[in-house]
Amino acid sequence: EPIKVGRDFSRIESMGVGFAAGFVDGMIDSEGYINPKYTDIANQDIMLLELTAKFLGMIGHKARIYGPYPYARGVAHLRVSKPLHKTK
Repeated sequence: EPIKVGRDFSRIESMGVGFAAGFVDGMIDSEGYINPKYTDIANQDIMLLELTAKFLGMIGHKARIYGPYPYARGVAHLRVSKPLHKTK
């Protein structure tokens, strides 16, 4: 069963810093954007954003979740207060 379907993120939470960096890169590629002042990842899945924030912490970046916003169909934003660069 895919991890997101089963909601069992514990299977990937202990996979190490290299995995965390790759996961964050993938989230930025698929759900985020980088501008000169911050990095933002938007999604309706709060648990997924919380996991991403945990992985950001593992690689040395503090992040905060804003929302979800009802006017944006329940989308929340995970924000890092600086532009991040891909690890690969």
